[in-house]
Amino acid sequence: VYMYVNGNLIKLSPGQKSKNGITLLSANLDAIVVLIEGIRFRYKRNNKQGTILDNKVTLMCDSNSGGYWAKGRINGNDVAFLIDTGATYVVMNNVQAKALKIKRGNKKVQISTATKTETAYQVILDTVSVGDIELQNIPAIITMHKYPPYPLLGMSFLSHVEINKKNGQMTLKYSPGK
Repeated sequence: VYMYVNGNLIKLSPGQKSKNGITLLSANLDAIVVLIEGIRFRYKRNNKQGTILDNKVTLMCDSNSGGYWAKGRINGNDVAFLIDTGATYVVMNNVQAKALKIKRGNKKVQISTATKTETAYQVILDTVSVGDIELQNIPAIITMHKYPPYPLLGMSFLSHVEINKKNGQMTLKYSPGK
């Protein structure tokens, strides 16, 4: 497989590691999966000459809510996240967790919402992804009420990416070592 990494064309076979630390895990006609500093990324193949590795996701501000929404996945299941830089963790309610087959476990924590303090459960999600950025072992909170009505993508994921907002767009970019 040919890939462009930082402007340089490299060739790797599955299982092979490049000089700059990228391991090609798998490849097919639609996508490749690479491992960079222990984090797995999936990239759509975008041309016949090679795949450009770009760990960036651009989101548009929703004119109705004023928030930024992202299509993503939790443990391989599709979700629609609201980006919430004020949330310490990825957060979902108990109904959402059950639908995603996530067990709450026994680790109780006290969380503060905008209106009260309540008991919730902390879990570790195997994978959380937005676009081509997929991170492993992400701490999350499961609330026991109907709040939030949609999963929140909080800082347990967002602290691993650079966040830039400009002209109604938010860009998330993975930077190894951040």
